[in-house]
Amino acid sequence: MSHLLDRRTLLSHSAKLALALTAGVAALNIPAVVAATEAAASSLNGSIGRQKIIDRSWYRFNQRPRYNQGGSLDGFRSDCSGFVSYAWNTLPQGNNGWTTYSLPQITHRINHDDLRGGDILLYVGDPNVGSGHVQIFLGWTGAAKTQFQIMEHGGGNSGIEPPDLQTMSSIPGNYYPARYNNVNELDPYGTIRVKWLAGATRSWVGEPTVPELDCKRGGRFQDFQRGMIIWNRADNQAWAVYGTILTVYRNTGSEDVWGFPTQDEFDASASPTGTKGRFQTFDNALILWSQPTGAQIISGDIRKYFEANGYEGTFGYPTSGEIAESGGVRQNFELGALHWKSADRSVSWTSGS
Repeated sequence: MSHLLDRRTLLSHSAKLALALTAGVAALNIPAVVAATEAAASSLNGSIGRQKIIDRSWYRFNQRPRYNQGGSLDGFRSDCSGFVSYAWNTLPQGNNGWTTYSLPQITHRINHDDLRGGDILLYVGDPNVGSGHVQIFLGWTGAAKTQFQIMEHGGGNSGIEPPDLQTMSSIPGNYYPARYNNVNELDPYGTIRVKWLAGATRSWVGEPTVPELDCKRGGRFQDFQRGMIIWNRADNQAWAVYGTILTVYRNTGSEDVWGFPTQDEFDASASPTGTKGRFQTFDNALILWSQPTGAQIISGDIRKYFEANGYEGTFGYPTSGEIAESGGVRQNFELGALHWKSADRSVSWTSGS
């Protein structure tokens, strides 16, 4: 069954296309044509998703406006707060950009750990002396949330600075994290967005129902009407999990127990009884589903034996989870049972019910 093994190790190319923001980690480049498309896709002073904020930031970066508090480009002032105004696509009436002194009117403070791509680090400053500065937060570089990337429009004759790595200890204490009041928190961004828009994923899972959230093991996930998309920071891959497989995955511990998915759900082969279903692989498990047997988890040494000896084409679909028996556990299949012994971790097969 080498063809089946190849199919079970397929990798999606879609998650590798995330160029703007990888589910909380900023990438270092984005094609101008992509950013231009996103830059034109939001309305002035309207709700805006995080991906659009990031892409508009990159588009402005590629425009290379020189710092000039008295100048503007495309109707937005060419300074730090004008850069943020452009990224958020918001302007106060009769003005070409918010200032660090007026940004508090359209933002609210958040905790440092809550920072997400498109938020800001703001130093309001003193209008009497012309102080104040603002930086756009691009994303955390790791699950520990100790290091992150920012983009800013510096002073002097510089244009918008390339992304810069920072830690909270490197940011002066007079800066605080803030969020634009019109951010659309449901709009997917980063690798999760790329996955959502790729192929048939959107038809599988539907529209988003909650914002993107942290996983227990360092990744990120977002729930949708009929499923979820979960992103693994370790390999920058995002996969969709939905239907009965999602129900079983979540009810038994999700990524905390079974790890992250390693591919999307696919058609499984027919068993000798004629049963056909679906499967999805995870770091520590295989979940196999069919209409008559439901979704069952195969893991550990039993999974290794199952995969090394023909999958469902040999044993049929699993009809139970692991069941304790003398000296170990067994798992029932359509054509028999696999037995695991704790003493030596051996696995054996018995035919029949």
